[in-house]
Order: sequence, then C-alpha cells, then structure tokens
Amino acid sequence: LILIVMAFFVLSSSMLLVRLGRYDRYLYAFRPLYFTFIVEVLLMVAAKAYFLVATMQNTSHMSLWGMTGYLPLWTVQRLMLLAFWVVAVYSSFQALDESWYDPESVLLG
Repeated sequence: LILIVMAFFVLSSSMLLVRLGRYDRYLYAFRPLYFTFIVEVLLMVAAKAYFLVATMQNTSHMSLWGMTGYLPLWTVQRLMLLAFWVVAVYSSFQALDESWYDPESVLLG
C-alpha cells in the first residue's frame, strides 16, 4: 500500500501544484486516495492485531473465523482494500489529465 501511494506521488510529482508547493490543493484534489489509504492501513492494523491476539491465546485458524467480530472486521478491511484499488486507478488516470499541467487552469481553479 505504501509503495502504491509513493508511486502515485512520483507520478504526480511533475504536476504544477506539487512543483509550486501547493500541497494543500494537491491533497484536497486527491483526498479520496489518501483517505482510503489511511482507513485501509488502520483496518489492516486492527485485523492483524486481532489475529495476533487470537493466535497468542492458542486459537486455531479455523475457530478464528467464528470469533465475535473477526469476520466482519476482515470483510470490511477487504472491501476497503478493494475501494483503495479502485480509487488508486481512478486517481492515476485523473493525474494524467492535462489541466493539472496547465498554469492557467491550476492557478485560477
């Protein structure tokens, strides 16, 4: 996940907003990507912590799925991962739009 966000920043680093140091407008324009990234990381940490605590209590992997809250947490985490992938692809295509490199549209928009 971190590599995807870093690769997106490298892709968008030649944008006029980034070169001018307008990171506030850059983050606002691509807020779905960074929001889904943060939520996905938090959900992944929560799912891994749940798994780690359960395995420390000598819970088998099959009975882990029957524990209260693990299946919904895992499902929500996977759905957020899917949402992150969709938003990452959409943002990558959006970053290639010519209006991000045109000084008039960037400064006036």
